[in-house]
Amino acid sequence: MPNILAIDAGTTGVRALLIDADTASVKKTAYRDLTVTYPKSGWVEQDPKEIIDLVLNCLQEIDDSLNEPPIAIGITNQRETVICWNKITGDVLAPALVWQDRRTSDFCNKLKDQNLELEVRKKTGLYIDPYFSSTKINWLIENILASNDNVCFGTVDTWIVWNLTGGIENGTFATEVSNASRTQLFNIDTLAWDNELTEIFKVPSESLPEVFSSDHNFGKIHKSVGARLNFLKGVSICGVLGDQQAALFGQRCFDTGDTKATFGTGCFILTNSGSKFTMPLDGLLTTIAWSLKNSNSGYPNKDNICYGLEGSIFSCASTINWTIDSLNLFTDVNEINSFAEKKETNGGVFLVPAFTGLGSPWWDPDARAIFIGLSRNTDLGNIARAVFESIVFQTIDVLDIPKANGLDITILKVDGGVSNSKLLLKMLADSSQIKIFKNQSSESTAIGAALIAGIGIGYYKDLEDLVKISQSGDFIQPGDKIETFSSNFEMWHRAVQRSLAWVKDQ
Repeated sequence: MPNILAIDAGTTGVRALLIDADTASVKKTAYRDLTVTYPKSGWVEQDPKEIIDLVLNCLQEIDDSLNEPPIAIGITNQRETVICWNKITGDVLAPALVWQDRRTSDFCNKLKDQNLELEVRKKTGLYIDPYFSSTKINWLIENILASNDNVCFGTVDTWIVWNLTGGIENGTFATEVSNASRTQLFNIDTLAWDNELTEIFKVPSESLPEVFSSDHNFGKIHKSVGARLNFLKGVSICGVLGDQQAALFGQRCFDTGDTKATFGTGCFILTNSGSKFTMPLDGLLTTIAWSLKNSNSGYPNKDNICYGLEGSIFSCASTINWTIDSLNLFTDVNEINSFAEKKETNGGVFLVPAFTGLGSPWWDPDARAIFIGLSRNTDLGNIARAVFESIVFQTIDVLDIPKANGLDITILKVDGGVSNSKLLLKMLADSSQIKIFKNQSSESTAIGAALIAGIGIGYYKDLEDLVKISQSGDFIQPGDKIETFSSNFEMWHRAVQRSLAWVKDQ
């Protein structure tokens, strides 16, 4: 029975998953925690060497369990995070600047003051915000690098592909369209690095990777890597997708209007918006979901491109972890769930989890988190409820935008660790009045990477083959709208207004 290996390099951990090609079910998983450091307020970093070491450790664990090689390898990754290294020596030149990093806020504000945001948005579908890769690369050039000679800039997928395919021994220096579309240097209409964008952000285009379709054959696991592997050596990497696009693909959201929400470190709501690039709706992003090659070149083309409309919420599971790890209010998410179930209201308490600014629909890197409405009567149940409501309210803020523009979302497919809370999903269904489908498998992201690699290797002919693979799960039907929703939602927006521009105003 054929298997596909998926590498899922996330924000807080790295995994390798062996996935049955016929059923899209997970047969084996290897996992390692990934260290995240916060050297200054708003700075978020990782060690690129640790990322690739953990990938190799996970691959070896999977390899030790194999009796035969998988037919292909797919990669999915945290997006926007920037890594730079020397292509001759392989030396890492700086810490990885993680997508949550906000150190470039001032630079972003200067670009906005120059009235450049509309031009950038027309080409990339993105707001000027520290979230994206462009200003991170600029910061590295201005503050870390002695010169641009032999420097490679890449997102996490590029770093992994380069290392696995040989590194300094002619490794493939490449990315694909979904990740490239998150750099803010890639024109998502012309499907190429854009000279005007690289000039605005002062990024040397020769230091950027080659861009291919998502199901391109990026090369084989190199012998220098395969020396510690028995069955994975020589297996081709035939698919790469950014994590949120991979989840959309794994949920089989192949028709225009199909929508998923991944409740992970952040929460990302992504809607399939079809094959034509259009300007994004206010508050949301237009991004590339994927491109499937229809020629031997492997380069993206407009004949087989899919776009997505995205809402990006920066803090979801990280909000929950903050109450557990930093505040020591709860021991685990189950305890938060238990406390929240005991309360019918939040007791007037609201949390705006703008720890690293606010994404959709506010796009304010200078916002900061606030708890507001606390009184002597506030207890842990109220706080637990406010934590869950902060996730629900942010999600509805995003879902309301397509709805207001005539796009009817009838089913929301959900995945990610936080989606395991039945209470949270019921709160979301009742508040949004949208039916929710909770996939039985929580691994939509890794499954998406595996499925697109299966297309890349030719095991699946087309998307119709993937639709035929059954998906099991549960539907959460919306009941009566929560009686206090409207007033609470209004209070939530009052709290958000108080969090905006907090750092900028100091």
